[in-house]
Amino acid sequence: MDWDASPTWSGYVYQGKVAIYHMLKVICERLEKGEKCPIEYSKDQSSNKLAECHNYLMELEKVEDFSIKDKFQNYLTLHQVKAYKTQEISHYRKAILKLVQNTNSFSNSKGYLHLIKEVPITYGNSNISTYEYIINGTIKNYCGLEEIEQLIKEKIIKIKYLLKNETLATFDTEVIYLYFMNVIDQIVRERHKNIDDFGRGNFIVAPYPFCSLCELLNTIEMERDLYYTNKLKSKFIKKFEEYYYIILEVKRRLLQEINTDVQIACTSEKNFKLHKYMCQLWNYYGTKEKFSSFCKMVTPEHKTNEKLNDDDYRALIPDNLLAEFYFPTTELLVNSTAKAKNNGVFIINQKKYIITNITKPNLNGLCSEEEEKLFKKIHEDLLRKKILNNPSNIDLLYEVDALITKEINLDRIYDDSFCDVSELYVNELENELDGGRLKNNIVHIKEDIEIISLDKLKERLNK
Repeated sequence: MDWDASPTWSGYVYQGKVAIYHMLKVICERLEKGEKCPIEYSKDQSSNKLAECHNYLMELEKVEDFSIKDKFQNYLTLHQVKAYKTQEISHYRKAILKLVQNTNSFSNSKGYLHLIKEVPITYGNSNISTYEYIINGTIKNYCGLEEIEQLIKEKIIKIKYLLKNETLATFDTEVIYLYFMNVIDQIVRERHKNIDDFGRGNFIVAPYPFCSLCELLNTIEMERDLYYTNKLKSKFIKKFEEYYYIILEVKRRLLQEINTDVQIACTSEKNFKLHKYMCQLWNYYGTKEKFSSFCKMVTPEHKTNEKLNDDDYRALIPDNLLAEFYFPTTELLVNSTAKAKNNGVFIINQKKYIITNITKPNLNGLCSEEEEKLFKKIHEDLLRKKILNNPSNIDLLYEVDALITKEINLDRIYDDSFCDVSELYVNELENELDGGRLKNNIVHIKEDIEIISLDKLKERLNK
């Protein structure tokens, strides 16, 4: 059983980044030879010849992981991308054999194996080789996830300079990079939307033209709201990649000691359920508007600005809580008796639950027991008021019965007495809250919404 992440959603994202990088590399090489991008060529027809690659197409998941075709639909290069963490050559034999067969089938084509780790592979076929990357001035036959991101950004800067003799600022480079990641995201969602319970489906998506990347580089002006949404999406994907690899690697090592087919099959099924559910969640919230709603739903105490900004980026789906709480709790629920909905809602005994990023401050024993009780009361009151006064929650929490948190338990979100004890403190801490809107929101949000801790959730699931 192969426990690496190549067949997973995260592996597919790496594959998409490699494809984008290769396209940018080809475009950059052509421009450096004096050929012209179609955008620039249209301005000066007497200039050097038009870059042939503007008619190229990147074909995903058909003959190979991705392939490059010319305008006559001839295959030029075929690419296998393997995000395996292992360096054992046996894991790559099937991919190499397929690459050899396909390059032999298409005359004048070359085959490349892309690796995330260094693997000493020798090829008997001159048309096949391991793809080489130049990383910090050194030629390597592998490229990690962090490195491929940096290489993409370097090519973006280089092509922009070659096209317009402009040096991109760091922010502008990040904007374009995230836009390209949005292109990958659209392809990933298209790739996964028809996957069935056994991981089968129609995976073929339409070829992506090289000229589209040049057009994006030349004309892109991303609004800040879309920039921060794409940045949040990129963070969410990256954190899931890391989490999913860790659980696979931990279970692989444990199973090496146990080494029983029954337990391997059982663990495999649990992993697949988590992966499949995250694909469904991603498909549901893939667009800018929907993903923004998802972020607000799982962070219901944060009142976002009309246009997302740096404060919103830091507050929505915090890095540490994704790996420590959101993903593990999702894994728990998808492998339980709870009914998982594609929109992030879980139904348990006819009650609708959502996982949130709500957490409580850690006092680390810095105050007395009496002070800690008062602080807890103030925090709970403030939390209630934030959620009830957040206009975004009117729609997002309309049908929710319970908010799952890491360690907070409240029987109901609205309590007639919650303003009495700490009204002064709440007003000092949150003077921008509009108390007059509190009752209006309660009409739209259930008064008996429960806030439940993970420990209490586990008790209910075990009943």
